[in-house]
Amino acid sequence: SMNKLIFRKLYIDIIDSNSSNEFYNEWGTVSNKNTKSALSIYSDKIFAKNKIFTNQSITTLSVGKVIESNSGIFDLAIFDEASQTDIISALPILFRANKVLVIGDEKQLNPIISVRNEKDLINWHAYNLPEEIYDKYSYTSNSLLSTSDKIIKSHNMSRTILKEHYRCHPDIINFSNRFFYDNILRVKTEQLNDGGIEFISHNGDCQKPPDNRSWINEEEIILVIDKLLNLKKSLSCKDIGVVTPFRAQAMEIKNRISKLESFTENDLINLTIDTAHKFQGDEKKVMIYSLTAGPSMSEKTYSWMSGGDASNPHERNLINVAVTRARSKLYIIGNENFILSKSGLLTELINWTYFCNRKSEL
Repeated sequence: SMNKLIFRKLYIDIIDSNSSNEFYNEWGTVSNKNTKSALSIYSDKIFAKNKIFTNQSITTLSVGKVIESNSGIFDLAIFDEASQTDIISALPILFRANKVLVIGDEKQLNPIISVRNEKDLINWHAYNLPEEIYDKYSYTSNSLLSTSDKIIKSHNMSRTILKEHYRCHPDIINFSNRFFYDNILRVKTEQLNDGGIEFISHNGDCQKPPDNRSWINEEEIILVIDKLLNLKKSLSCKDIGVVTPFRAQAMEIKNRISKLESFTENDLINLTIDTAHKFQGDEKKVMIYSLTAGPSMSEKTYSWMSGGDASNPHERNLINVAVTRARSKLYIIGNENFILSKSGLLTELINWTYFCNRKSEL
């Protein structure tokens, strides 16, 4: 409609007027050169002198089974994906390390913790732990990353932020850069002629599956499978993923394609179809983001999956993770009219896709 086109034109003008990536190009080049020089010196002076250098990769859950329980046996422990690591699970590795490097992103998913806040506080008091540090170390309200951040700030220290991004197509990562990272990321991936993000619209409604849990969208399932069949012509299933907010939608897509002759057993093994929680830390060349939402969905559920509650960053982070799993291309499939009638981050995401494809729109 004319009103929709006018709104998109206004949106595009606002975004275009606030681009600052070119300003940092020279700065990034110099910084990269200095970093390589520093690492070269460190390698020559430290690693060359101390020729024995061993390392082990392990999960927080398995460390107790394979590594002796002695304190300080590691010079350095490095935690990756620390936003998804709870404090208690990290303790066995912290005990075994002299120093710790914590790497993570609070704009991604927190650990899933089933203990209630009330029970956590009861346990805290049972061990006579100081009330004034409960906020810093609370099991239910922190990750290893957030606790580390609070400790650093209490000592008037600052974190190191890795600003240069080398994974996603600029169209993809710039959505998260604007709506999650306050435009601090310096995007180093190449801007190809083929757009990195595309929206596929439909008018289908969502419904509850037979067990009345979660949500599915029949029309969207058909569109996802059609896109998968098309992508399979030129890509290995290892390079394709499907992410959705709802487990029932993921399970139904898996069930449907398992019955198609076009998908071999090997294809089914290699093709990842799941929720954002299962995708954190993973990436694919091409991703399909099945939104699932429709008019029958409750307001509470839609607010949760659309990032509608600005005061709850953890819900919004689901969208950040879902969007940034794709390296080269992200296909978003959803009920456009329904989503644009609502507020929330998904509305911004649809408008962003039209902004990225504005040359064909206007």
